[in-house]
Amino acid sequence: MANKLKTLVLGTALTLSALVSCKDSVQESEPKQPQQPKTEIKTNPKSEQKISKEYYLRVRDSIETVNGAKKYNAQYLSKPASWTDENEIYDLQYDYSLGGVMDREVGSKGIKIVNNAYKQIVAELAKYKVSLDESITQDEGTFYVKVNYLDYWDKKNEYTAEVSKFNLCFIGAGQQSKYDDDYSMADEEWKDLYQAIVNAVEASDCSEYQKNSMKIKTSHIIEKAQRNLIASRKSVEAAYADYMLLPEDFQETMGINYEGEGSYSYGYGDLNAYNNKYLNTRRYISVYDSKLNIDFFGEENATYELVLLKENTWQVIKKSADGTITKTHVFEDRQEFSNYPMFSDEPLKIGETDFRFSPGYNFGVHVISDQVVDVQRRKKDWNMKLPKDVQYTVDSLCAEIAEKQALENKMYAAYHEADSIAKVLTYKKYGKEY
Repeated sequence: MANKLKTLVLGTALTLSALVSCKDSVQESEPKQPQQPKTEIKTNPKSEQKISKEYYLRVRDSIETVNGAKKYNAQYLSKPASWTDENEIYDLQYDYSLGGVMDREVGSKGIKIVNNAYKQIVAELAKYKVSLDESITQDEGTFYVKVNYLDYWDKKNEYTAEVSKFNLCFIGAGQQSKYDDDYSMADEEWKDLYQAIVNAVEASDCSEYQKNSMKIKTSHIIEKAQRNLIASRKSVEAAYADYMLLPEDFQETMGINYEGEGSYSYGYGDLNAYNNKYLNTRRYISVYDSKLNIDFFGEENATYELVLLKENTWQVIKKSADGTITKTHVFEDRQEFSNYPMFSDEPLKIGETDFRFSPGYNFGVHVISDQVVDVQRRKKDWNMKLPKDVQYTVDSLCAEIAEKQALENKMYAAYHEADSIAKVLTYKKYGKEY
């Protein structure tokens, strides 16, 4: 690169010199003008700065044309962004991922339960010659529910709400979490569906007794459907449990995908991102003693161990690089170990310790020991198998991403080269750096 840069600098300099020489020859062929008395011209520093900047930009622009930077840039901009290919790959692979397969099973089994419950409700209402055709329509995945409401002027209005059958399948998901119980989308959609049924019942010519009877039966059917949906969903989760190793809070919000900015959706897509192979348990303890000497710590290539001698009684043992072992005095601090999980795709080593220390505010030393005490591996790994046509498309998209990355590298290398040469030539000519 250095030889190439020198060659380009030399070539560019020679080209610029040739252009200047030609310009001077043309000027000399013109009739000479009478010499004017010499006057002292004061240099304007700002003008010099502007001239050198224009020279730098002009040289850089010329080299970008010669070395292909502009051509590479045009080619790069003519192609779709790599993130569009990455999104397409994700969509193609998702149906065959652990999360995608679980989505499909929970959805297909759950929607059957939802459709069966709705048929039961329609049949119960039909006994009283009440129809839901005007209030609710549906297709394979959605109920279209007419909702009535009073506006600001107490005028009756109506709109159509879309109730996702897939969402209905996730009733109860996340509601056992002690961290956040605000997962109510499925509840709200069930309420919209129920309210549309109640509105149809209330609009009928039936007696109040008959209306109450229909509403009670509808409630019972829906409650039973919801219990069946929860049991069905949990049975799918149990069937794939061996493929999961998840933090406790993730287990409690199973079936919830966090979409960012406080929004979420139902499904198991987050499993694909947060389901690690190993659960490493680390044991953390922080103790302090006012009589510990800071000079004992921080020895190069030495290892330190915090040892619990008996309840609330501690000592730090140092092993120097030459094998010498020294110990602090025995001290007391009423602290307890706390364990916390760390998930990873590679196992940590049991016994591996992160030992840290810091001086006390006035005297003494704080000692922290963070040790790996247990490592568990999930029982099974999910091996995604794509159909040949899907795999071919994925491979083609990956190749396109690689080509765009190579083109991007060439483009930036050429831009960098042009910038470097222009800086060298500008400095040689004007003594200015850019």
